[in-house]
Amino acid sequence: MAGIAVTTHWKPFFITGYQMTHFRVLDSKSFVWSVLSTGMGTGVRLGPLEPEARIGLGLIQLDAIHGEYNASLLSPRVAIGVGMHIGKIRLDIQAHTEYLWRWFGPDYLIRGVSLGLRFDVPRPKGPVFSDKPR
Repeated sequence: MAGIAVTTHWKPFFITGYQMTHFRVLDSKSFVWSVLSTGMGTGVRLGPLEPEARIGLGLIQLDAIHGEYNASLLSPRVAIGVGMHIGKIRLDIQAHTEYLWRWFGPDYLIRGVSLGLRFDVPRPKGPVFSDKPR
């Protein structure tokens, strides 16, 4: 998974928006590439631990499942997990479920566990990210 996340905090709660691409290998003959995926997560900060729930959509996906190549749009995804901050680094583990609405052939329900690593950097200053009211 690679992408960008923007988080807003209301102590102790937070909400995060995600935009990413991710590549998943299901078995030796199957893969799914979410070319563009978007989602939102919300959680609570309990010291260094951050339980979080996420919802999202795989906007554009390409896959090959046992030799059947396919594409899909708007595949829903949900996840639940916990993260932990160590300085400016966030590590997380999540269980997720995703439903592939494939254009050709059967649809698939994918379940799995993912490990995440995020580097926190401050938001850039400028007209789009300004904290001042307009």
